[in-house]
Amino acid sequence: MKLISKIYSRMIILLGLCTFAIGCSQSRRPFTFYVFSDTHLLGNETRYLVNDSMIQEANQLYTKNFPDSFSYLKNHKPKGVLICGDLTDGAKPEQWSQFQELYGLQGENHLHFPVYENHGNHDGDSIGVVRKGIVERNKIRKKLINISDNGLHYSFDWGNYHFVSLGSYPANGWDSTCGWCHYFKNGFRDPQNSLAFLKEDLAKFTNSRTKVIMYFHYGWDDFSKLWWTEKEQDNFYNVIKNSHVAAIFAGHNHATGYINWRGIDVYSAGSPQHDLQTGTFLIVQATKDSMYVIERELNRWGTYAYKRPVK
Repeated sequence: MKLISKIYSRMIILLGLCTFAIGCSQSRRPFTFYVFSDTHLLGNETRYLVNDSMIQEANQLYTKNFPDSFSYLKNHKPKGVLICGDLTDGAKPEQWSQFQELYGLQGENHLHFPVYENHGNHDGDSIGVVRKGIVERNKIRKKLINISDNGLHYSFDWGNYHFVSLGSYPANGWDSTCGWCHYFKNGFRDPQNSLAFLKEDLAKFTNSRTKVIMYFHYGWDDFSKLWWTEKEQDNFYNVIKNSHVAAIFAGHNHATGYINWRGIDVYSAGSPQHDLQTGTFLIVQATKDSMYVIERELNRWGTYAYKRPVK
């Protein structure tokens, strides 16, 4: 009996080690995702069709022949699509309905991949149809590991990266010295304690080795800096400065771009629509030690491509 018990114990240990090894191997594999922003659905046909053109581009892109310098992306089906806010142009029910019809939630509608969106300044206030809609979607969104108390902010893991969705921007309440915030109603300005959620989430679900990717609406271009203050940015940095931040993705200015903010790589996602014309989105491949970020236009590569080390 003792011999059988020892053999059984060793089998359990070996099985556990194999499972751990498989899990580690899978978490270190390269994976791909896309980043959209500022879809600005208007409720009309033109903006709907422009967005749909870029969705169809995204659906079939990973099966195309890539240039040699991007060949690592071929046949890497994306895990999902991040969307950095301004889903609608005016937070109207018909605009939100268009967003859901086009982008879906789990790949069931026009877009064939899961969607992980957050709101922007065009998406109304805390009791509006868009924010309330995101809260409802978070109740059924698959594979989330954390959701804020108000149901709006959330996090999930892909590979060995931890993703955190933070709404319009990371703060707890709006700063009254914000340059452009005074032109709009109070409700839309409220970040609804996204910074408190981020602090709690990082403490609970990451350590010094966890690679973290955050995304929200406002970035660090000149236009975005009119919408959140230096003090708010300082508060945000104090929360994340001891974390292993691999990248931040933002929107708002409708243009792709890159800056290094206090040692952190920040990418501006662009927009799939430029009014009546198609726009751009980002393709991202994450490996254990690098991130490739590439701009895609309709039927052609843009001029924007980065390979950044992730230590």
